[in-house]
Amino acid sequence: TLIMDVPRSFRRFFLTANHCGLNVGNAPSSVVFWNYESLTCGALSGGSLAQNQTGAIFRVARADVDVALIELEDTPAAAFNVFYSGWDRSGTVPSGNVGIHHPSGDEKAISFNDDPLTTSNSCIGSGGSNTHWHIANWEDGITEPGSSGSGIWDPVNKKLVGFLSGGLSSCSSPAEFDCYGKFSVAWDGSTAATRLRDWLDPLGQGPMTVDGANPSDRFLSINNVTKAEGNSG
Repeated sequence: TLIMDVPRSFRRFFLTANHCGLNVGNAPSSVVFWNYESLTCGALSGGSLAQNQTGAIFRVARADVDVALIELEDTPAAAFNVFYSGWDRSGTVPSGNVGIHHPSGDEKAISFNDDPLTTSNSCIGSGGSNTHWHIANWEDGITEPGSSGSGIWDPVNKKLVGFLSGGLSSCSSPAEFDCYGKFSVAWDGSTAATRLRDWLDPLGQGPMTVDGANPSDRFLSINNVTKAEGNSG
């Protein structure tokens, strides 16, 4: 997930799971694909991998909450129409959640859980204690292997609150659970290499939530300011 920073600088921070195996050595050769989605809603087929870019700088890794953060070397092309997700680090329990992911590496899918999340330990043996959100089951849709690192959003404020570690959810077991590393836990850590706040809040402003945005919002804002200044003369 491409995520917004506090200064709203549109630095190209990309959030995923630690167990996906990114590190200092392989991040520069990583490839990010945009808009890999089906042409028809509900049909996992027909997606294009044409929108992509290569290269990233490794920033954060932490095993217990299963988080990793890289910074893409290049700005995504304007034609990709990317969105920088907002987030919520408060740790407030969401009343449900929405997950957007790539099950089994297929085209983009969406899943819905209508029940309040609960706190749990890591479900993948990464040593995390009370580091994860637990989803008992999905009401609509599921995840599968390949969805790891994908985000979940609070359906009320539409902000990211976690990233997928694992679970037993699958097409053959739709009533099974998943666990997601908590964004609120990943925010802090012992060093800049194990926490998100140094990168997403470099000035230490300390907000609990940040709104997401499209890069075009930045240019609209600049244009509006320029126009206002011109009119004032």
